[in-house]
Amino acid sequence: MSTNFEIERLEGDELLNFVVEYAFKRESEINDLSLPVQTAYFISNFETEFYNGGVHQFLTNSSGRFADETIQSFTRVGAKQIASLLEASTNLDAELVLEDDKAAASFQEIDDKLHQLYPSNEDGNVGEQLSLYLQENRSNILES
Repeated sequence: MSTNFEIERLEGDELLNFVVEYAFKRESEINDLSLPVQTAYFISNFETEFYNGGVHQFLTNSSGRFADETIQSFTRVGAKQIASLLEASTNLDAELVLEDDKAAASFQEIDDKLHQLYPSNEDGNVGEQLSLYLQENRSNILES
């Protein structure tokens, strides 16, 4: 287990990668981990699902149960546009996509907008925003 002293020495991508790895190793207890660790976990988890199948996949896989936490995480790091689009997607009925062309088109529209914004948008680059957030909160990373 790393100590806060070791975390203090990490910068940029090293810190981000450490926190993401730490979070995924403790995925089963994610709600008990610190807010910085949860933030990194929820954003990284969203990114994986989004790039593998769009926001619909994110919402319909097990990751979707953390939609609210993911929205809060994007807001916390300053990616407000992404948080807003993700919030709009939670108002759609993900189950209708297979049966309803209008629902599918709505998800596709959100995906298209997210692809334009992710990872870089007028709020900044999500990876850089998350790295900065972790650097600013590094003393809290190993707290629960």
